[in-house]
Amino acid sequence: MTQDLDTQALARVLSQLSGDLVLLIDAQGLVLSVATGQDTPAVAGTEGWEGRPWADTVTPETRPKIAKMLQELARVGSARRRELNHPVPGGHCVAFAYHAVRLGHDGLALAMGRDLGPQTALQQRLLAAQREVEAGRWPPLQGARQSARSGEGSLRSWGK
Repeated sequence: MTQDLDTQALARVLSQLSGDLVLLIDAQGLVLSVATGQDTPAVAGTEGWEGRPWADTVTPETRPKIAKMLQELARVGSARRRELNHPVPGGHCVAFAYHAVRLGHDGLALAMGRDLGPQTALQQRLLAAQREVEAGRWPPLQGARQSARSGEGSLRSWGK
């Protein structure tokens, strides 16, 4: 017994589970449906993606990655993770890491994107902290350096 798969409903469920962005695409890469998770800040313009090529929703330098993903989908039924950038107003872009999986023999596939914004923000904070440490301006290190210069807390003073 076979049941028809409601692919749009599946995309909505997966977006709720993954918390980010799920696209239903056809074999040529045309976006048929877009679903976003509740906690995902909307990528500006996603409401206009349906009926457009997936490649038109990303920045020009990431379009070849979509072509490779579509080739992998056709060849083996899944596409490995790739980072794609979606343009947003103001000249910025939002990075998403996408995996894709073919749903059947008719070429329909789900592309599941994870918002990399929080990860990128954390990386930027870590880099800023590293620059502060290297410049000697990180407050916890200033006290430690003064203690080290005076001999406080050193191994030599422990037995005294």
